[in-house]
Amino acid sequence: MTTSPLMYLQTEGYEAIVEAYALHPTSREVCLLSISGQPDAIKALRACLSIGIAVTLTPRQRPQWPKEAETFFTVIQKRMPSGAQAVLWLPQHGTTVGVQHDTRAFVIDRRPNLATMPPSFVHILDRVLPCPILPLWGPQLWEAAVAHQWIRPLDTYNCSAWEFTPKTDEVIAWIHHHLKNHTLPIPAETPTNVA
Repeated sequence: MTTSPLMYLQTEGYEAIVEAYALHPTSREVCLLSISGQPDAIKALRACLSIGIAVTLTPRQRPQWPKEAETFFTVIQKRMPSGAQAVLWLPQHGTTVGVQHDTRAFVIDRRPNLATMPPSFVHILDRVLPCPILPLWGPQLWEAAVAHQWIRPLDTYNCSAWEFTPKTDEVIAWIHHHLKNHTLPIPAETPTNVA
């Protein structure tokens, strides 16, 4: 079994270990970032990112910090027994609380290189769309979302992540078409006992 080399987020004089990240494939903006290191290094790296000073993700990637950094992320910090600090910047639109009706959303899974539908996909779709989404529809909806590019994979390290752009009318039209043609499963009604 081989292990991948450690990845670092670096700027002049400071570095932290990167545990996971997701970058937008075209803008190279950070969508999710999990790092650990000395508290001073974490503060310095966040400051560099937020004011536009270049930082490097080894090997040679230059991520961009989103312009609305304070509102874009939920920040989770933890002090480790060694004195180091672990920080996770999670997109608010990827959290249970942050997913809102008819807005873009992020589907995140801790497993890297996930090729199948992530378990949170149906829940997120149900929050974004104005119609109920049955869990039974998940696999077919996932395939349609990938085929129609409603969902776009992000560039990731040590996780899997996608950005879902709500094309509400298209998704609802797809559901309506497949319900009308009986190609989406509908759970059978459970008979009730009549006394």
